[in-house]
Amino acid sequence: MVIVPSDSLYIEALPGTHPLLEDFKLIHRAIDVKRAQAEARKAELENLRLAARLSRGDLRDPDVDKVVVIEGDRPVTVATGTP
Repeated sequence: MVIVPSDSLYIEALPGTHPLLEDFKLIHRAIDVKRAQAEARKAELENLRLAARLSRGDLRDPDVDKVVVIEGDRPVTVATGTP
């Protein structure tokens, strides 16, 4: 038995023949990479859709859930809910 003080201990990791991660973690890393690639493709497609809207001259915000159009010359009062 050899006792080495922890402040004097030096460990060097050398490449080995077996992976340090178990197969389950390696498979899930691959799944995470695929998920990140899909999210990047989705963002690229969304950018293309937005560019197509702009090229058609459509300047409205595509993320708006509801639009209320009030027509006529009568004044409109919006209640804010605070006294």
